[in-house]
This record gives sequence, C-alpha cells and structure tokens, in this order.
Amino acid sequence: MQECIQQIFYLNDRFLTCEGFSNDYVYRGQSLYEVIRVMQGVPVFFEDHMERMQHSASVSGISLWLSAEDVRGILAELVKRNQEPNGNVRVVFNIQPSGSKYFLAYYCPHFYPTQDQYRQGVEVMVYMAERQNPTAKLLNMGLRLEVYKAVIESGVYEALLVNRQGQITEGSRSNAFFIRNGKLITAPDQMVLKGISRKYVLQFLKEEGIPVCMEPLHLDELEKAEAAFLTGTSPKVLPVNRVRNQSFNTGHPLLIAAMKGYDRAVDDYIEKHKE
Repeated sequence: MQECIQQIFYLNDRFLTCEGFSNDYVYRGQSLYEVIRVMQGVPVFFEDHMERMQHSASVSGISLWLSAEDVRGILAELVKRNQEPNGNVRVVFNIQPSGSKYFLAYYCPHFYPTQDQYRQGVEVMVYMAERQNPTAKLLNMGLRLEVYKAVIESGVYEALLVNRQGQITEGSRSNAFFIRNGKLITAPDQMVLKGISRKYVLQFLKEEGIPVCMEPLHLDELEKAEAAFLTGTSPKVLPVNRVRNQSFNTGHPLLIAAMKGYDRAVDDYIEKHKE
C-alpha cells in the first residue's frame, strides 16, 4: 500500500513530491507518530494529539526536536500545498539505527466508515495480543501486520485485543466501549493508548452524568453487554453489531448519545479553528 498519498509531503526542512517518499523514513529505526484527521482544512484536536505525542516521547526516552507550533505551521502549509481540506495526516518523529533523525508529515491512506456502517454497525473479531507499551504511540510493524492480516482474512472491520487474563483492552487501531445496565465499560488509561476520540467521549459522558466503569470487560462477560462501539480518528464513534456469535443493539440510546456528543465536539472545534 502506498504510504504517502496526495502530491506533497514534508521531510525535515522541506516539502517534496511523494515520488521521493521512502517507507524507510518511517519503518526503519524507531518512530513516534500521530494520525490527525483534517476536516475543512482544520487538523482536528491538534493540541491533544501533540500532547499525546509528547507523552509517548517521554515514556520512550525520546526528545522531540520540533515544537507543537512548528508542527502546526507545517501542517497548515501541507494542507495548502496539497489543496486537500479533508483526510488523515500522519506526523512522524523517526530515529534511524544510524542515529539520523527524520521528521515527516504527509497524507496517509484512510478508511472512513460508510453511512450504512454507522447505522448498522460493523463486525469485529477478538485477537489474543498485548501491546508492550500500550500508553505510547510507537510504530510496531510486527503486531500491526499480524493483526491486519487476521482482520482481512476474517472479513471484519477491526480486532479487539485480549490479554493473557482474558480481558478486552482495546482495538488494534481504536478504543472499545461496552454498554451494560445503563453504564459504559472501557479499559482504564494504563491499559490502553488513550485515544483522542475516547477522551472526548469520556468527557461527554461525564458532562451528561452517564456512569462509566473504567475496567476491562472480560471475554466471558461479553454476552452480558447490550451494545458496543469503537472510537478513533477515522471511525469517530462507530457501532459494533457483532463480536464472535454475540449480536449488539446498534440503536442503543446511550450509543446514539455518544455519537451525537462526539460529533458536536468535532463541529465545535472546527468552527473555533477555521481561518
């Protein structure tokens, strides 16, 4: 798959055409990264993404060599040069085995759910796997390709990761929520990558007084859940209609409320940050 799409990408101190892009800039050595959704020319929740990147750098022992404002300016110019106000942009701080450093920003492939998927939900699978450092957004190509292959072969939308204790922690590229008896259930911060979309859903739930249980759902308890959904940069808030042989209610009132609450947060951010 072509990693760099559109026409122009940024590498260190210059803009280049995507013909000059090499996957080695990203996949060799160690890479800290964020994928930011650009909507109407606005990198949505930019500050949150950069704050998480700084956290990833801190727990990984890596020092970022550009400020958040530097990155903001680069993204604004990237959007302008590509004349593309919508899409996903990947921001990467890479350190090569030789010690060379690369900073990249480029439009990357995205897979947004269809309107039918938002209405009807998607099927997901479970996959026995754990991230070594779940709170840091470090590129792990081994796990990424392994899970991606399983998802493609199974014909599902996503894979929920299950640890050695049989607990559902998160999706391979999303966070997961379950609804049972009027409350939301999701794994605690220390067990997952704290998704930006997850943050705003949790904020909405708190504002609405909807109880949240910050504990991982055990696989054996899956059948007791009434509804489930994923959160992420590309899917936003996406209903799940089936996991294994368990079906879920994609029209559950709390799920619909979470979808609308998140969309409002996105709309408010765009309105505030549009030029």
